[in-house]
Amino acid sequence: MAARAAARTVSAAAELCPGMEVIDVHAHLGRWGYPGSEGVVDELRRLLDRSGFSKVIISSGMAIAYDVPGGNAEVARAVESDERIYGSVVFNARDGKESREQVERYADHPRFVAAKYHPAYTGLALNAAENLKVIELIARKKLPLTFHSWTGDGAAAAEVARRFPKLPMIWFHALATDYRKAAELARDLPNVYLDYVTSTQERGKVELLVERLGADRLLFGTDQSLFEPIRPLGQLIEAEICERDRRKILAGNARELFRFDGR
Repeated sequence: MAARAAARTVSAAAELCPGMEVIDVHAHLGRWGYPGSEGVVDELRRLLDRSGFSKVIISSGMAIAYDVPGGNAEVARAVESDERIYGSVVFNARDGKESREQVERYADHPRFVAAKYHPAYTGLALNAAENLKVIELIARKKLPLTFHSWTGDGAAAAEVARRFPKLPMIWFHALATDYRKAAELARDLPNVYLDYVTSTQERGKVELLVERLGADRLLFGTDQSLFEPIRPLGQLIEAEICERDRRKILAGNARELFRFDGR
């Protein structure tokens, strides 16, 4: 019995990828109205303990859905409570003044490492004129831009990447079912990175992205608190890729992109 109890304390990362660091670049604080996680900071800490991830970058569900300043403030409190947690400042350019104020407020915060946009909640495509004004500020502040990319968002995302060629962009979900298109577009956009997590799994997806785009521009994200972090971790561990590429995707690329070694 004692041996079984001890075994349960071993983290998922230690068990599935021993000796490898894992950085989750795509996570959330707050509940989304689905069954499951409450998304509170104490639960996030427990998930980190259980998963063994070294770092996680979170954005606020509240900020994405309805209260940008309130949600970003919650993230600010969370990142100051645990050295493993980093923040992404959410903006909604339907209120351009507020969005610019939020970016200005958090861009120089040492534990905010990115900006986050979710077009499905705002109803504005990434390349909308309102967004471009805010993204220009984000680029000046040298914050990587992450955004919820989904099927059909490729043209708008590619336009923004071309307009701001020095701005690192992370297309969360890799355009979902359009992930082959995402890899094709990203090949000619050196500032674009993809994460592969979606609500459904598909065998061969990671291998295809590595083959067509290269491991150097893939990042590991879980979309927790919507999903258990073990799912996308298992998908990567199962993928038939070399250990060097797996290490890059799990943590190496994120460590470089978000400059974690200098923080």
